[in-house]
Amino acid sequence: MCYEMKRDYGIDTARVMPDPNVRMQFARDKLTLTPQDEVITVVNRNLEPSRGYHCFMRSLPEMMARRPQAHVVIVGGDGVSYSAPAANGQTYGQCGV
Repeated sequence: MCYEMKRDYGIDTARVMPDPNVRMQFARDKLTLTPQDEVITVVNRNLEPSRGYHCFMRSLPEMMARRPQAHVVIVGGDGVSYSAPAANGQTYGQCGV
C-alpha cells in the first residue's frame, strides 16, 4: 500500500500576521510602543557573555547614534547559564559588561 504524504512547512500567513493595532505597554517607564515605533531588542534567558550580551551592550552607542528615535528593549535574567559567574558576586549587568 502506498500513501501520499502531504507536508506543510513554514508559517501559515493567513493565520499568523502582524497586528497593526497591537500595543506594548511598559508601566515602569510609562511607555507604549506601537508598530510605528523603532525597537531594538535582545532576548536571552540570562544576560551573559556566552549569549553575546556584552557585544549587544557595546554596540548600543553606535546603534543609537544611527537610530536616535529607536527604543531599546532588553529581556533576560541576571543568572548564569553558560558563562562563568561575574566577578565579586555581581551580575553581568551590574559590572558593566
